[in-house]
Amino acid sequence: MSLMDPKNDMAQAGEDKVKRNRAAYNAKASSDFYGGAGWVIGLFITLFIATPAIWLLLQTATRSTFNDRLLIGISIAWWFNPLSLGALGYIASNIRAWRFWTIFALFIWAGVNVLVSAAIVNETARILIVNGVLLTGYILFGLFVLYIQLRVFLWAAAGKAGRFFFGILGWAAFNGLVYWAIINPVVLNAILIVLAFAFQILFAIGFAIIQFVAIFWFMARSRVEIIRPGDPKTITFDDYKGQPNLLKMVRQWISLLSDRTQFQKMGGQFINGLLLAGEPGTGKTLLAKAMAGEAGIAFISMEGSGFRAMFWGVDVLKMIRFISQARKLAKEYGACIAYIDEIDAVGMSRGGVMGGGMMGGMGGMMGGGTGALTRLLYEMDGVSELSRWEKLRARWYQWRKKPVPPRDWHILFMGSTNRPDVLDPALTRPGRFDRTVVVNKPDRTGRREIVKYYLSKLQIDDSVDIEAIVSDTAWATPARIMSAITKDAVRLALFDNRDKVSQHDIELAFQEQAMGLENPVEEMQEDQRRQIAYHEAGHAVVQYHLRPDERIVRVSIIRRSEALGYVLPVPNYDIYSLPLRTFVADILVSMAGHVAVKLFLGEYWTGATGDFQNVRARLWQLAHYGYFGPPLDMQVSAGIGKDKSDVVEKFWRKLEDQTGKILSKHSAEVHAVAKALLERNDLTGKACIEVIRSAANGAEADDSGPLLKALVEETIVTGNGKDAKKAKKGRSSSTATPKLKPKKK
Repeated sequence: MSLMDPKNDMAQAGEDKVKRNRAAYNAKASSDFYGGAGWVIGLFITLFIATPAIWLLLQTATRSTFNDRLLIGISIAWWFNPLSLGALGYIASNIRAWRFWTIFALFIWAGVNVLVSAAIVNETARILIVNGVLLTGYILFGLFVLYIQLRVFLWAAAGKAGRFFFGILGWAAFNGLVYWAIINPVVLNAILIVLAFAFQILFAIGFAIIQFVAIFWFMARSRVEIIRPGDPKTITFDDYKGQPNLLKMVRQWISLLSDRTQFQKMGGQFINGLLLAGEPGTGKTLLAKAMAGEAGIAFISMEGSGFRAMFWGVDVLKMIRFISQARKLAKEYGACIAYIDEIDAVGMSRGGVMGGGMMGGMGGMMGGGTGALTRLLYEMDGVSELSRWEKLRARWYQWRKKPVPPRDWHILFMGSTNRPDVLDPALTRPGRFDRTVVVNKPDRTGRREIVKYYLSKLQIDDSVDIEAIVSDTAWATPARIMSAITKDAVRLALFDNRDKVSQHDIELAFQEQAMGLENPVEEMQEDQRRQIAYHEAGHAVVQYHLRPDERIVRVSIIRRSEALGYVLPVPNYDIYSLPLRTFVADILVSMAGHVAVKLFLGEYWTGATGDFQNVRARLWQLAHYGYFGPPLDMQVSAGIGKDKSDVVEKFWRKLEDQTGKILSKHSAEVHAVAKALLERNDLTGKACIEVIRSAANGAEADDSGPLLKALVEETIVTGNGKDAKKAKKGRSSSTATPKLKPKKK
């Protein structure tokens, strides 16, 4: 006898729950369809069959038979009106599900139609039916009044002596007043006058309240996306590619969303919230939708900025409306994911804590404050509290001395942000957003899976190289990969009069993603083109020799976005940590364009602004990692001090001189690349490398390791504040920490 695996049991139960949810959704959709079809058929019959038939019938009627024929025609047409056939279609679509109740509903449908038809044709039947309806109404009203009196009497009798006395006194006075009004017309008239006046006052107040509520209800409406199980927009984990380890982690929560029976029997409490953190485009929203689709539950989402409002209190109304919709979906489908995209827009830290600033306090005057956040915190804490109906049901089970069944629905709150550091601490504590899931850019394996997935949806030719695409997209997020392959590459192929996407289309698409759309300058002076060509040639040659771990994809002097030219390198493999000499190499590459112009054209030109920004960024990173002494905090915007400024300036000049030496050594290669750019305007990485090697007589790239290590040894500042070169000569005999004293010129 074999024992069943509990995990398999939970998985099977989850699948059964998904099937039931989808079946219920399909049944509801089928009922709605047949009901709507019946309504349309009834409208068609009424307008184009019944109405002309009655008109023709009346054309041959005499004055004495006109009314009889009209009433008979209307009574027959009533059976085929849109309301009647719509109800019949709805009932007929549920024959299998309702069984006995379907037959009962058909009897009610037929009985109502018979009574209405009889009331139309026969005046006596009409009087009897109206009197019967009035009598039923009187009986129901009398029962309602009796129920109210009984509730009041029980309320008074269950209280203390004072409440009992005044409650019974009020109850007796009310009944006495009713009896007096019945036997005395004058008293009845006075009571009716008072009630009419009170009704007018209440109507005026109610009308004003309704107007006020309607205005705020209209302002509280925001765009909400709802995906139900079985909806065509539903996606599952089969549609989420590139993060297999992440999917393994969330599958546990998914299985609990589908079936929580065993989990609840063990006394477990399900998590309230999951926070997805990651840079834009990594697939946070797609993951939340896939979780809902995989579990077979409902999904509701709203932008964080959608909760903002101009007037105070409207943001709270929006949050209440959003949560109430999530509760309704959870009760209908067993569970629901309530997802808030860019949750930092509504969950920013209050009172300037953890970077929240003072915007929350200032914005509260005009409705941009923390009302929605406070309401969200309240709802997340109270999601497990019983509603009024659940409390009544619990009392009923307790009165019957039976165990109260656990709640069979749950709301999982999810949010996404690329700024988790600015969120309010109250939002991220356990019990609210219990877990923070970091969604990173996919690694090489993940990118390969994503590229294959999107390429499978396209018509591609034999030139497409999946591995080349994967290598060139280490910088790209899944959203960028999807956009480049399925949108830009297809567009480029289509407008080139081809029905299949090529590798060249995909490469150009990723270039547009990285550098912007191509916007060439039609007429440019030749000396300016020459300057741009030598600038980019300097970058390309130094990049080729100093960064063997990267390969050049394209070199161009065609304007894209704000850049008049560019060199686009990509890493040969995914990089997660680097030696500091790599930053030094990047600085040399960034300086190479500006230095090449001075070296080969005889003077400095403009156009190196972006290069200087890259150099400054690398210098800050080196300072952060302690290259110039004690590490600096990159978040602090204050200056680095005069001593360190002198060291950095010396370092800058040293690297600028070294860049000039490298370019002078490989001047033939620079001239060759510049000439090729002036002739072709654009070079692929392969073509650029061929030009460089041809100019170097086939020689391979220099081994940059010893050069960069020597530069680092010469320029790095050690922990005692001295250059590494000086530190080798000996240490100071003083025990005090020496100050940084760079060598002066």
